[in-house]
Amino acid sequence: MLARRLNMSRRALKDLADAFEYSAEENPVIADAFITDLTDHIERLAGLGLIGTSRDIVPGLQCFVYRQRCIYFFVTETDLNVVRVLHGRQTISASTFTESDTD
Repeated sequence: MLARRLNMSRRALKDLADAFEYSAEENPVIADAFITDLTDHIERLAGLGLIGTSRDIVPGLQCFVYRQRCIYFFVTETDLNVVRVLHGRQTISASTFTESDTD
């Protein structure tokens, strides 16, 4: 498998920050460990060159689920572009992914 360079959109980074803030209200130490584990996993995905399950919501959109989070991304031969990191129970639609996310 081909290793890919990891690119995180601003919205994906905000999703991670929001997840941290929500969890940190209860326990900042566990929130930090969770976000660190999640970002490490995303980096491993890119490093291993893995691709996920196709999502027909937006052409080319892929998803990989880890720890109740859906990591939404696009892949090219050289890059893994993470556009959103959302809780698996969140309802999504094409409007969840803006045009700037999908470019």
